[in-house]
Amino acid sequence: MHFKQLLLAGIISISAFGSINAQAATGYKRTKTTSVSKKAYYTTNVKGSTYRNNKSTKHFVFKANHALKNYKNTTWTRTKKTTITKHGKKYLYYYVHNSKNNAAGWIYSKYLKAGKNYQATTPTAYKDTFTKFKAGKIYTIHGKNSAITFKKVAPLASKTNYKVTQKRYVYKHGKKYLYYKVSKTKKSATGWVWHKYLLKGKYTKTSSANKTTS
Repeated sequence: MHFKQLLLAGIISISAFGSINAQAATGYKRTKTTSVSKKAYYTTNVKGSTYRNNKSTKHFVFKANHALKNYKNTTWTRTKKTTITKHGKKYLYYYVHNSKNNAAGWIYSKYLKAGKNYQATTPTAYKDTFTKFKAGKIYTIHGKNSAITFKKVAPLASKTNYKVTQKRYVYKHGKKYLYYKVSKTKKSATGWVWHKYLLKGKYTKTSSANKTTS
């Protein structure tokens, strides 16, 4: 009986040791961080997070610090990269900071899409007259060029001349859009409009009829 008890205890010890080793083998590891060229990204992921860099390269611990759902209409810029091994699989992570409030952390690269999001260029002078071509809205644009927000002012009015004084480009989800700053020639309704909602030229009954039949 004594021999059997010793044998059983040995088997249990070996099993426990093997279990510990298995857990260690599936622990998170990462490569050393390396600098990368700066590049703009955005994310449509609303369930993920960015993470702080914790522990050593041999024992990486994930601790979330920013929820991506709070940064939908913003731009992230990468500066570093690392490869994290989780349960035997490798995942590329970028270290990023946000244009809205400079929030920073590590994010899984597959959560990112290349391109600027809700950023704008500096307005430049541009003078001309336009009328409404399609249904659209006039917006005010707030914030710095690196992180802008829109606020609706009014819908575009039909049979109205709009005076354009400036133009600028706005980036949304990696795409570039041309916006004009407009104001009514009779009543004040100043703001920014996507250029494809406008038709160059002054409003006349003839031009209105042409738009209807085209």
